[in-house]
Amino acid sequence: MKPQILKKRIRAIRRTLNKKKITCLLLTNPANVTYTTGFLGDDSWALITNRGIWLLTDSRYTEQAQKQCPHSKIIERTEPIAKAVAQLVKKLKSIKTVTVENSASLAAFEALKKNLNTRIKTAENICL
Repeated sequence: MKPQILKKRIRAIRRTLNKKKITCLLLTNPANVTYTTGFLGDDSWALITNRGIWLLTDSRYTEQAQKQCPHSKIIERTEPIAKAVAQLVKKLKSIKTVTVENSASLAAFEALKKNLNTRIKTAENICL
């Protein structure tokens, strides 16, 4: 996927986040992860703030992610994905609320609630 297409999508998503007053969005739907980052692999989530995009995936996909995601910081996780998200959010410090797309599974949402030490909420219609 062309980097300029991804840049345009990211700008549009960030405008939507600003309008909805969302400071941190977590994408769990593979189609939305691909739309936003360009990553075509499996087993990954993307975290978007107004300062960066992080793609969390495991070692099977790290090399692929590095090639396909020019605008994302790649986080190679070694633990369950919800725990990796919690560790990243903790490092970012300024995040008070994590907004998860409403297409996330109940199991994913519960795992996030268990691991995150911040407020968690859902939102819909972020990725266009």
